[in-house]
Amino acid sequence: MAKIKGIVLVALFFFVLPAFCGNTIKKIGVIGNKLVSPDIILLALDVKVGEELTEDIVQKNMKLIYELGYFSDVGAKIEDIDDGKYLIFKVKENKVVKTINISGNKVISLHEIQEIMKTKIGSIFNIPVFNKDIKNINKLYKSRGYVLSSVRNVKVDDHGSSIKIEITEGRLEDIKIEGNDSTKDWVILREFSIKPGDIYNSNKIRRSLQKVFNLGYFETIKPAHLKGKNPDDVVLVLNVKEQKTGTASFGGGYSSNNGLVGFIQVSKKNFMGRGQTIKVKGEFGGVTNYELGFVEPWLRHKPISLGFNIYNTKTTQDQYDENGNYLREYDERRKGGDISIGKKLAYFTSGSISFSDQNIDVTPEDYSTGLEDDHIQTLGLSISRDSRDNVFQPTFGAYDSLSISKTGGFLKGNNNYTKYYSVFRRYYEIKPKNIFAFRLIYGMIDLAGGDVPEYEEFGLGGSSNLRGYRNRELIGREIAVTNFEYRHIFTKKFTGILFFDAGDVTKSLGTRFNFNKQGVGVGVSVKSPIGPIRLDYGKGNNGRGGRTYFTMAESF
Repeated sequence: MAKIKGIVLVALFFFVLPAFCGNTIKKIGVIGNKLVSPDIILLALDVKVGEELTEDIVQKNMKLIYELGYFSDVGAKIEDIDDGKYLIFKVKENKVVKTINISGNKVISLHEIQEIMKTKIGSIFNIPVFNKDIKNINKLYKSRGYVLSSVRNVKVDDHGSSIKIEITEGRLEDIKIEGNDSTKDWVILREFSIKPGDIYNSNKIRRSLQKVFNLGYFETIKPAHLKGKNPDDVVLVLNVKEQKTGTASFGGGYSSNNGLVGFIQVSKKNFMGRGQTIKVKGEFGGVTNYELGFVEPWLRHKPISLGFNIYNTKTTQDQYDENGNYLREYDERRKGGDISIGKKLAYFTSGSISFSDQNIDVTPEDYSTGLEDDHIQTLGLSISRDSRDNVFQPTFGAYDSLSISKTGGFLKGNNNYTKYYSVFRRYYEIKPKNIFAFRLIYGMIDLAGGDVPEYEEFGLGGSSNLRGYRNRELIGREIAVTNFEYRHIFTKKFTGILFFDAGDVTKSLGTRFNFNKQGVGVGVSVKSPIGPIRLDYGKGNNGRGGRTYFTMAESF
């Protein structure tokens, strides 16, 4: 950092050198100042009329005057008056600043730099103030993440009349990647918000590394810096260690109802090292189920995602009355597909639109509860913002999402309604390896015509929102849920959890939520080669016993 140093030119004029001895100061004055008020100078002194005059007092107070910063020379002389001494400080003022030339700044505007400077054109040049200006310019660059940029040269001419400030902004010369045997370089580099040739920014580097890690392709990412061809520039080297990004399983069996049956399931989230995700699942034999999914996160190397799913699935659901009493079970088969297109709107924010078309077959049908066959089409819009440091095990940050989906009306379907669904998540690191996580869910279905089938209503209960209750034990058109978790990371692969859930669901909009459905419990999360394994034990209120939940994903 450049800094201006001044030289105090001291001139002591003594008519009689022994005059210091035993003489009292009768008067104190200042000469040579034209622009600086004498009151400002005298207030800075640490000497008073009536004190004994000594050489140390004179030297000390000349230094105090100089430290005001307005003067290039400070001297003193002593005159005899009325059986005492007249102490006169003689000063030479710095010049009025006429020009300030700032060069080399590109990422921070001239206006921003001028705003934080106290040294202005038309003011008297002040060395301490100017030195602080230089520090503040450097601090401004560092606060924005430009840690390789600073004021490298300062020139002050004619006692402050002309000032030149030269700023050097260090650049990111190149990004090199090592250890990626499968993943293409461009799959990694496209996640960087900073490119070779840009001014180096540590904030952008950190966020970009966070993005790369959150892809889930790498076990570790170790950044290093090398000097560039230019001494002020650097080369960023990423040493990555790839991890398993795909799973495959198959099996078969025999049942008296379906005969020989088999299944195969394959998923890969970094297909051929190109960052694409594929998912294939099939069951064959007496029953036919299949799912096929594909996602391209960067369509034609642009931040536009394209995904589709084709499926034919059958699930068995339990049905309960309004008090949570078990009634029966029914089979729900969905056959159709969906397609979605997404776009990155800002660094942490993305939006997408989707369209789905599916046939729903219910066995047995129950028209009194809306359990009937239907062919529905849905048009959806969603937006999300994700600033989590680690999507797999977040320690700080937030994830918020809002979605709106329309069914019926100009789309196929026996009923006409719109779903609104929002989720807000927050993560706080209370102390190392101790995380507080919070989630708030709110959803509502606005009915415009017909009814809302039971299988399309919001479900409360189960591992996804309210532990201690059975899956979809309570259903309705409006839902609100809060989840609190205290997580302690014992090891890199093992985390212990304490949780509290509370929520409510209503059949009609506008009913006041009382959050009287609650659950408390403990859980563990284990990181495995096939993904996170979560085991929770929750106990619901209102006389419910404990329930155990096993899932292959984190709760939130």
